[in-house]
Amino acid sequence: MEIKCCNEVNFDHVYQAFKEGFSDYIIQKEISQEDFKSHFFGPEGNRLIFSFIAYEDEKPVALILGGCKTFEGILTLRCGAMCVVPDYRGRGIALDLMKRHEKLAVELGCKQLFLECITKNEKALNFYLASDYRVIYQLKYYTRKKHKSQAGQVVEGDFIDYKDYKDQVEGRVNWQNEIWYLEGLSPEVKYIKLHDEIVAMMVHMGPKIAYLHVKKHYRLNGYGKMLVNAIEEKPVRISFSSQGGLEGFLTNIGFVEDSISQVEMYKFL
Repeated sequence: MEIKCCNEVNFDHVYQAFKEGFSDYIIQKEISQEDFKSHFFGPEGNRLIFSFIAYEDEKPVALILGGCKTFEGILTLRCGAMCVVPDYRGRGIALDLMKRHEKLAVELGCKQLFLECITKNEKALNFYLASDYRVIYQLKYYTRKKHKSQAGQVVEGDFIDYKDYKDQVEGRVNWQNEIWYLEGLSPEVKYIKLHDEIVAMMVHMGPKIAYLHVKKHYRLNGYGKMLVNAIEEKPVRISFSSQGGLEGFLTNIGFVEDSISQVEMYKFL
């Protein structure tokens, strides 16, 4: 077996390893090579120079994607995807890739490793736990199918409004809802303003909500519901870390928790 940095190989091999490695994944979704490249090496934050591919007899058989960002104020190397082609599993290839990934993190000066894993993917979850990753947060997904658009007091804003608001309030967001992730997606921004103060904020891409927040002293006044109801498309979807405290609110306005959830895992260096 030979491991190479992905910036040293033909990108066709990276896509081949990804496609074959995820061929039996829990969530099945076809993705073209063009979409794979634009998504995983675009907003997801992975870079070829931080990613590794394994070969067996010149065949690409395993892949780990890496992205390095300042996340939660800490320089972090995230595993954006990891897979081994089914016929090559059980040979220690995943462990070798993970070791190269961690070695890179140390070289970059990162203080933590980070990844997300589907909760029901027990084999992958156990592998990460055995590699000294710890489950810190759960990432939940909710959907509201019955939806009636109603703008109310909602104002259309710009991304700079969201940046300014985020600087004023506390609260963790997951990797895929970070400012640097969302900025590349040209999201829509909506807010509610009272007495020249923005008191509630929402960022969304069509029916997918990336950020929803109401300032503490203005809660229980229906502002969160007003923002959600301002979305025209349906079904409306939202994801957030379990510490976000949104479960009760979402259930009360008609959202249902999806069957798929993820855990957010860390390894501190």
